[in-house]
Amino acid sequence: MEHQVSSSYLKDGFTMMEENHCMYLKHSNNSFIIFPLYVDDILIDGNNKEMIDTTKIWLSSNFKINS
Repeated sequence: MEHQVSSSYLKDGFTMMEENHCMYLKHSNNSFIIFPLYVDDILIDGNNKEMIDTTKIWLSSNFKINS
C-alpha cells in the first residue's frame, strides 16, 4: 500500500528514484527539483528558484509545514 505522502508527490508530477525510495525528482525542460524525505524532514534543492518556490507553496498547501 502506497503511503499517502508518496502518493501526493507522485500525483504532483514527482517521480520516486529507484535507487532510493525516499528521494523524489521533478523536472521540466532544463529545470529540476530534488528532495529527500526522511521521516518528517525535507531538504529541497534544484536549479530553478521559481520551481523551488512553487514546490514550497504546493507543500505548504498540502501538508503542515514548520520552517
